[in-house]
Amino acid sequence: MASTPPVAPPPSRKPWFALPSGLSRRTLLLAGMAFGVGLVLFLLIVGQGEDDGFFRAGDAPVSGRADQVFEPLPTPDAVGGEDAAPGREAGDSAVSAGQPEQVDSRGFPLPDEPSSAEPVIPAAPAAPSEPVAAARPDASAKPLRSPPPEYPASAAQRGEAGTVLLQVQVDAQGRPAEVDVVQSSRSRALDREAVRAVRRWEFSPAVRNGQSVASKVLIPIEFHP
Repeated sequence: MASTPPVAPPPSRKPWFALPSGLSRRTLLLAGMAFGVGLVLFLLIVGQGEDDGFFRAGDAPVSGRADQVFEPLPTPDAVGGEDAAPGREAGDSAVSAGQPEQVDSRGFPLPDEPSSAEPVIPAAPAAPSEPVAAARPDASAKPLRSPPPEYPASAAQRGEAGTVLLQVQVDAQGRPAEVDVVQSSRSRALDREAVRAVRRWEFSPAVRNGQSVASKVLIPIEFHP
């Protein structure tokens, strides 16, 4: 007779919710009650806030009452007003723009300080300027005093005649510095008399850029019996 094998007992099922180790059912019950009470209080507060407009979305915060009207502040130091400082005239209450008003420790305006600006002394009239001399135009040297030469008696006896051409170096003062014979008359007596006569002449000096300068001029001297 065959023997039947032993049948193993079915495995035991664990509960779907297991308490953590160290916590009892009483502790969990107290925690659940506290959570429920807090939830109820929160709902009550939120419901009351909705009725009073507390934290209502979309509403801008309003400061003060809607029907409150503010009166405008009185203008400080009004001209002729009742709040003007005692002893101050109406014309002195205007303060120029950009200049702060000086007040003492009690808030009263300080008296204006006398101006320390020095008096303006008119400048003396300028002295009339001296007339500027006009610049002299350029010019060549010219004789001012030219006494004629004497005719030599020896040349007249021999019947000598002719023209002597002299080159005269005139300095800046108009004096003949040098006299040279450029072209002879072919008579030594006539040439010497022409040079001697021109050395006694006076000239007006040449002018360049308004200044007197030295120059050279050609002077012809004619001799006729």
